[in-house]
Amino acid sequence: DEALSEFQEVVKQAPAVAQARYSLALAYLQASRPLEALEELEVAAKPMAKSPEYHVQVGRAALMLGRWDDAIRAAERARRLAPGSPQPWGLLGQISMARNARGRSQAMYAKALELDPDFVPAHLALGRIFYLQQKPAEAIGEYEAALRVDSRNRPAIAAKIATLVSASRADEALSFLRSKLQQDEQNPHLLAMLGGLHLLRKETKPAEAAYQRALRADEKFVPARFQLARL
Repeated sequence: DEALSEFQEVVKQAPAVAQARYSLALAYLQASRPLEALEELEVAAKPMAKSPEYHVQVGRAALMLGRWDDAIRAAERARRLAPGSPQPWGLLGQISMARNARGRSQAMYAKALELDPDFVPAHLALGRIFYLQQKPAEAIGEYEAALRVDSRNRPAIAAKIATLVSASRADEALSFLRSKLQQDEQNPHLLAMLGGLHLLRKETKPAEAAYQRALRADEKFVPARFQLARL
C-alpha cells in the first residue's frame, strides 16, 4: 500500500510521464487491481507501443479481468515484438490454463523454456500442471529446476513441500525444508512452513517452537500468530 501511494503521488505530479503511469499500473497489478492498472496502461499506450513488456502487462491485466481475447492479442503483440522472449509464451500459457486448456498451456510453457531454460515462472507452472495430472515426480522435477535458478524461491519451495506431502513423503519434505532453513534461518515464511509440517505429523511442541521462531523473526507475521492462537 505504501509503494502504491508513492506511485500515485508521482503520477499526480507528472501525469503526462508514461513511465510513471506504467509504474503505477504495475503497482496496481501487484495489488490485484487490474481495472485501475488497465486505465493507467491505456494512458501510456502510445509512447510504450513498441515495448513487449508493456503488452505483457496489458495481457496480465486483461487476464485478471477474464478478458481472454484481449489478453491473447496483447500476448501476441509482445511475441511479435520480442520473438526470443519467454514472457509472451508464459502469458499465453497462463491464459490457456485459465481457460482450462491444460494441454495447450503445457505446450506454451514448454516453448517458453525452449527459449529460456531458466525461466522460473514456466517451471513453476509446469510443476503445477504435472501435480494436477497426478505426476508428482515430474512436478518435483520442475520445482527443483526452478530452485536451481533461484535457490530461495519461496513458491517453488512451498510447492515442492506440498507435492512431497501429497505423495506421502512428509519425512523428505521436512528434511528438504530444514536444508532451506540452513540458508535462511530467520525467514518467517519458511519457519511457518516448518510449523505446518510438524502439525501434519501431530508434533505440537515442535510446531509451537517453529511458529514462535517465526514471530521472533517478524513480530507482525500474521500466519504464525494465527497458528499459535489456534494451538
